[in-house]
Amino acid sequence: MPSAAGGAGVGSATGSGAGGAALAVAGAGARHIGIGQINLRIVLGMTLGGIPAVLIAAYIVKEMDLKYVRWLVVVVVVYTAITLLRSAMADSKVQKA
Repeated sequence: MPSAAGGAGVGSATGSGAGGAALAVAGAGARHIGIGQINLRIVLGMTLGGIPAVLIAAYIVKEMDLKYVRWLVVVVVVYTAITLLRSAMADSKVQKA
């Protein structure tokens, strides 16, 4: 069964796709709450801000041409990769010093 993203539906038949990731994140979150290593104000702010953001983004993306959505995804992935690489390089310089 094809996925909503148009791929081959990786993980959809076995149930190990996004559902498995969600369970892993929930488990990790529960451990952090248990040991008191979580800021609930940040969690509440992200949750309350994230709900309307998702609704607005879904409306905007639904109205966009698919060609633009694809390029938007490419830009976000490249930006994220560059940011992660820069962060890793800065961390390695700090550890060497």
